[in-house]
Amino acid sequence: MWAQARQVSGITTLDDNGSAQVKAVSCAAAGACGAGGFYTDGNQDQAFVVSETGGAWGSAQGVPTIPQLNVGGDAEINTISCFAAGECGASGYYRDAAANTQSFVAQESGVWDGSLEVQGTGGSFSEPNSESCPSFGRCTIGGFFADSHGDGQPYVDDQNLSWPAALPLPGNPNAGMVSMVTSVSCRSAGNCAAGGWYSTANGAQQAFLAAEKNGAWQSAVKVATAQNKGGDAQVNQVSCGSPGNCAAVGAYAPASGQQTPFVVNEKNGTWGPMLAVPGIATLDTGHFGGLSSVSCASAGNCTMEGYYNVAKPKAQSAFVATEKNGALGSAREVPGLGALNSGGVAVAGPVSCVSPGTCSAAGEYKAGGHFQVWVTSERLGGWATAQPLLGLVSVGGAGAFVNGLSCATTGSCGMVGYYYDAQDHQQPFVATGAIALPTSITQTLSAHTVAYGHEQSERVSVHVSGGYGLPPGGSATVKAGGTVACVAKLTGGAGACEVPATKFGAGHVSLVAYYDATVEFSSSRTAAQTFTVTKAGTRTSLALSAGRITYGHEQAERLTADVAPRYAGVPAGTVTVTAGTTTLCRITLKGGKGSCPLAATRLRPGTYSLVARYPGSGGFAGSASPPKTLTVVR
Repeated sequence: MWAQARQVSGITTLDDNGSAQVKAVSCAAAGACGAGGFYTDGNQDQAFVVSETGGAWGSAQGVPTIPQLNVGGDAEINTISCFAAGECGASGYYRDAAANTQSFVAQESGVWDGSLEVQGTGGSFSEPNSESCPSFGRCTIGGFFADSHGDGQPYVDDQNLSWPAALPLPGNPNAGMVSMVTSVSCRSAGNCAAGGWYSTANGAQQAFLAAEKNGAWQSAVKVATAQNKGGDAQVNQVSCGSPGNCAAVGAYAPASGQQTPFVVNEKNGTWGPMLAVPGIATLDTGHFGGLSSVSCASAGNCTMEGYYNVAKPKAQSAFVATEKNGALGSAREVPGLGALNSGGVAVAGPVSCVSPGTCSAAGEYKAGGHFQVWVTSERLGGWATAQPLLGLVSVGGAGAFVNGLSCATTGSCGMVGYYYDAQDHQQPFVATGAIALPTSITQTLSAHTVAYGHEQSERVSVHVSGGYGLPPGGSATVKAGGTVACVAKLTGGAGACEVPATKFGAGHVSLVAYYDATVEFSSSRTAAQTFTVTKAGTRTSLALSAGRITYGHEQAERLTADVAPRYAGVPAGTVTVTAGTTTLCRITLKGGKGSCPLAATRLRPGTYSLVARYPGSGGFAGSASPPKTLTVVR
């Protein structure tokens, strides 16, 4: 669930040419994200950053020293990683005086410091593609640079408070052509994973993976070349759930004109074989699929997002798949995306998880001739229906596009991208959302006192409010301790239920209402409220089998008592039948009734007034029957 997206504040002051994007976002704590991208200053692209603090996005600001470095006129932030609120690392590229692209890094510690050129990557070009910062002053970047022959080579660079010169990735399998790191992920300082692709002598593209252990990068390893004979393959993203336990996703082409997604898992520091995504063949009838993104919340628990093609009707859509405890689940189309995707082209975008199976995902779909952004969330073992990102829907140009998504908690995510305004200018946007929106719930009791057996007169009204003013659906459960009193179905966030008759005994009952979590909304609870159940009145009656008996044969007389509740329920306990001060018998009630015989010679000849007395039990008050006359003769 997301609030309306909005244009980045302050961008119009920086951007002279109507061409700006937010390229990346990272959220380290609730309401605290960092993002960066580029804007056009006259005819030059410049890098900017924007921060979210306390849940509010601030204004765009230029990255210090970039205008001085960027004399060639083309700079942007590619990637950003935040490890705490207001503590982030960012990297990107600029053009030097010779118009060569060069890598730079920047650091935020409350404020953004001056940017630094990444040493060791000088040449005709250099660019970072990914950054991961597990702690203060310990960031890792990966990208590519030009070697002495002008060929692209993959590099990594580990910050240890200061930045050393970048190093070529060990074991680069590149055969003198192009190679690059596309993604890095670090769960702790010096323990990272990297993935990318390299070109072969015959021009094919192959995927590789590498791992860093305790600060030392291991040699890159090829991914599944046996399955990818003569085709192309690349790693699009890696994510680590714990040091040495990561997942890498991408696409490979096992045959001409075909492409399929793959997953590779690292377990305890060792990369496993390429895995196919279960169920993808059923979806991908057009034989052109791939995985774009992955996010691992813990070892063996990852969620991934990809795309596939449908042969008839010819269309493209997005799918999701979840790995649980190391077992990869089946691919499924993003729920609801088919209904949005009237233009027949849906694009897979980023995914971000905060715990196993608790994630947010986004992408684009085409409708009305323009691309728009869709969002959805995974929670409680299921996926919510995809919804359009509201706010800055496109009114011109190609549409709206998402570049980054990051969730710090279940209730706090950030999203960035760009859209085209009515003048066909490219504008950057930010949005705040949640995997499951926080809720608050209140309850109101209709009465403070009810009689036992008439508890249904106690009506509990509940009202649930969701984030961004959205009314939660589902239900609220009202409990007294561990006992469910009633369940209220919600409409527009409101509902009510009655406490069933005889649910509780006489005394004080403390009720708490719980909102039952859904995929879209988090659970919440009220403070306890108390009502009192008073004992309900009863009516006791006595029946005699005979009004006249003979002395010595009193056992022929059977006394029957019936205790009826005022409202509902079945009185239990005993009834005592007396004649004056003489107790004749005691009756144990079953179903509110019972009987007993008189004992022989219990009463001397004469006339007696018999009364049945019920002392009360549980939620029932006591009562006595009207007297019945019994005559004993000789």
